[in-house]
Amino acid sequence: MSLNTSASSIISKIEIFRVPPRWLFVQVETADGFIS
Repeated sequence: MSLNTSASSIISKIEIFRVPPRWLFVQVETADGFIS
């Protein structure tokens, strides 16, 4: 799957969540308010 976009977003926040024993989740938030 390819996502082609001409607009760029500024990353404003990155959070890391560790869940034992081997899981790692990363949440990225942009200045526009998008969370992924």
